Parts: sequence; C-alpha cells; structure tokens
Amino acid sequence: MGTKYTAERDQQERNMDQLQLTNNNLTQERDHFQARNTNLTAEKNDVMAKINILTAEKEMLQKASGWRCSNSSCYYISTSLNTWNDSKQHCMDLGGHLVIIDSEEEQKFISGFKKRVWIGAMETEGTWKWVDGKVLGNAEYWGEGEPNDYQGREEDCAEIFFLRVPLRNWNDVICNFNNTYICEKAM
Repeated sequence: MGTKYTAERDQQERNMDQLQLTNNNLTQERDHFQARNTNLTAEKNDVMAKINILTAEKEMLQKASGWRCSNSSCYYISTSLNTWNDSKQHCMDLGGHLVIIDSEEEQKFISGFKKRVWIGAMETEGTWKWVDGKVLGNAEYWGEGEPNDYQGREEDCAEIFFLRVPLRNWNDVICNFNNTYICEKAM
C-alpha cells in the first residue's frame, strides 16, 4: 500500500509542478499583455495629442488663408469686389469654383456669413446652371419674385443678398456688377 500512496503523491506533486508552471506562464503572459496595453494606451494618447495639434494648426492656416471648412468642403470668402466672371476665374486659380449650393445646410452656412456674394449659378440661354454645368435644381432659395431681370436688364448671374430671408435670399444681378464672392473646394 505504501508504494501506491507514494506513486499517487508523486503524481500529485508532478501535477502541482505542472499547475505551478502553467500559472507562472499565464502570469508572465498577463504581465506582457498589461505592459503592451500600457504602451498602446500611451501611443494612442500621443496620436490623439498630435491630432489635436494638427487640427488647431489646420484651423489657424484656414483662417490665415481665408478658407473655412464645413463638412466635406472648404470655402474662401473674398474681401475684394469682382465681376462674376473674374470671381469665377479667381476661384479656379485657387483650385476651386464659385460655390455650388446643393443642400439646405449649405444654404444656411453660406447665408451665415451675412455678406452679399456671388454664387456659382448663371443663366445661359434661358436656363440657370451651376458652374459645373448642372441645371439649377434648388429654385426654392430664390428671393420672392426672383429671378426677374429687373427693369429688363440682363441679370444672368446669381448672388446671395443677405438682407433677405436666409433660405430665400438668391438674387439675379448683372454679371458685370462688382461683388464679393465665395469659392468652394472639396476637402
């Protein structure tokens, strides 16, 4: 009987040694993952800090260059007065185009500048089109009675006239009128 108990005891000691070894390995693995987690958290915090710095720098550059971004577009608000065609050309020189308003959100955003500005709509052969050639589809933004070729003048270019109701403030104007303007380009 003594041999049987000795064999069982030896087996239990081997099992205990194996459990201890497994426990030690798991403890080392846990410590490794905890250290890795700590390092990844520190890396994440560094990346977030860099993102915050870059975002602040981007905002400063936008303000310095005259561009302001919203959603997926950036907008340049001119301080000089130009004809519609000169405004269109300046926007192209800046890598953009006169603003194309294609949503109520964008209409509100542009109207929020509270400036009288050219937008990228022009009448050609009786049809209002955007500078990209698309037919103007959101006529609900015209001011009351607009477009109207006031007093028989050929008012073939569109502006936002901020003194009107924000969602109904488009006006047709003679294209040689000098106005400020808003350029748009994708982010």
